[in-house]
Amino acid sequence: MIFVYNIFINLLQFAFFIGSFFSDKIQNGLKGRQAFNFKQLNDLQGAIWFHVASYGEFEQIKYFIHCVKKKHSGQKIVVTFFSPSGYLQALKNKDIDAVFYLPFDTKSNAIQFLKHLQPSMAFWVRYEFWFHFLFQIKNQNIPLYLINGVFPKSYNFLYAIFLKMILRFFKQIFVINQTSKLHLKQLGFDSKILADTRYDRMQEVVKSDFKDLKIEQFINGHQTIVCGSTWYKDELLIREIIFKFPNVKWILVPHEVHSKRIEEIRNLFKNASFYSKEINNHSNVLVIDSIGMLSKVYRYADVCYVGGGFNKVVHSILEPLSYIKPILSGPNIAKSEEALLYQKTGFLETINSASELETKLSDYLNKTHPEKQNETQEFIHSQFGSTKVILELVQEELGYNSFSKE
Repeated sequence: MIFVYNIFINLLQFAFFIGSFFSDKIQNGLKGRQAFNFKQLNDLQGAIWFHVASYGEFEQIKYFIHCVKKKHSGQKIVVTFFSPSGYLQALKNKDIDAVFYLPFDTKSNAIQFLKHLQPSMAFWVRYEFWFHFLFQIKNQNIPLYLINGVFPKSYNFLYAIFLKMILRFFKQIFVINQTSKLHLKQLGFDSKILADTRYDRMQEVVKSDFKDLKIEQFINGHQTIVCGSTWYKDELLIREIIFKFPNVKWILVPHEVHSKRIEEIRNLFKNASFYSKEINNHSNVLVIDSIGMLSKVYRYADVCYVGGGFNKVVHSILEPLSYIKPILSGPNIAKSEEALLYQKTGFLETINSASELETKLSDYLNKTHPEKQNETQEFIHSQFGSTKVILELVQEELGYNSFSKE
């Protein structure tokens, strides 16, 4: 099995090399790894190390990292990424001491990384398991935890074998729901249910005193629909019905903001304003062509539309839900346990066409649904507290005084 895995890693490195000629994103990830020197880790020994796949997983740990730093400013924090998505945002985070791309998962790289960093403990966030790094963490008796774990119903035979080999390296596994717990049990592993740490993170975002004069100038008292993490197919639907709502303002926050995507949006919405430019008050569409704002922009919505549901899978629903907003998305939610849960509880409604989108938007813009709002509020409050549990775990491992003081 390890022989096959090592072949996969070699093929992955080759794929990155080839892909770097065609994708700026892959090229950035490759350049970041090529520029990395293990000696950069020497001054970070004793750090708590977090590994995340990309921006979405990073969002899950930002508040937790902030809480650690707030209580123990001297504790070093290192975050590694596999994908360039989120890497630049993490570099700007003042709570983090260093951010790196995770070197390709070879035995040599893993040994050198751990030799120089010598972390006090390590957290893997949600998924993306790299054998050699996890094996070396376990081999060196470094406490290793999985947080926000999600395990779907079934795996192919080979990946199930791989998972069983990998999961034994973790000291404790935290999953976000009963479904994942049962699936792990079928693989032969115990776990503990702990709500997604993003609920705590979003509680702080919602409570924050945030105002954006550009956005408020654009809205100017009008009802507003915020469309988050959109792709081209989402935007085609929106363009089809936008004229039906002449007195409504639309804020589009595309999932990617590279030049090609911005040009696509510019061609679809000829009179749109762009956040990075001067706002045109006569426009009814504002495009947020900047990364990292969406979680705060949702507060301005009367109705939220979450993109991705006409592609492979809908994006995160938790952020708009935290503001107790009505939420719509495309139909492809089967791969998102979060979205499936919210649909089952009535917090999310899916649409299949532009006409359905028009009907649902009209309903939400013209009526209030206080019972649904109360149910959403109660559910959100029931999910708070995971960060405190993990902070107490850090306290126990590192011998810190109580984290519970506010």
